[in-house]
Amino acid sequence: MYTNGTLVDDAVARRMGELGNLSPALSIEGLKARTDARRGEGVFDRIVAAAERLAREGVLFGMSLTATRQNADEILSDEVLDLFVDRLGALYAFVFHYMPIGRAWTLDLMMTAEQRFRLYERTWSLIASATSSRWISGTGPPLQRFASPPGGPAATSTSTGTGT
Repeated sequence: MYTNGTLVDDAVARRMGELGNLSPALSIEGLKARTDARRGEGVFDRIVAAAERLAREGVLFGMSLTATRQNADEILSDEVLDLFVDRLGALYAFVFHYMPIGRAWTLDLMMTAEQRFRLYERTWSLIASATSSRWISGTGPPLQRFASPPGGPAATSTSTGTGT
């Protein structure tokens, strides 16, 4: 389930934990300034609070990241990964490349060729340097999914898709 997490209160997180068959991917744009600039003031803090609630209730969750011209160098930064993977417990990340479709599309958000290449290099750098259970990854079809058991390795997938 893709969500910004702003409606995940204690009761919703508890219910998700009880159900055990739902894994929300929290949509972020990077850190606080970038996420709030795109999604609205205070949204980043609400996403972090949702992640804390989900973790407390034992809900397996991850991140949904749409790479744009504004955030391509931030979404897989050490700061984002330290917060969401290491501190909050995200188990996977889906990385989508922004594509200009829909009602309000713009070419201004598309990554440059150089940014796409840096994102590619960063992804493979994370894979190659993984000395812990932090990352597993794969390539192949436009979208691959990776599962991790509780306490197991986190996963990442890179895909071309629409913005969330």
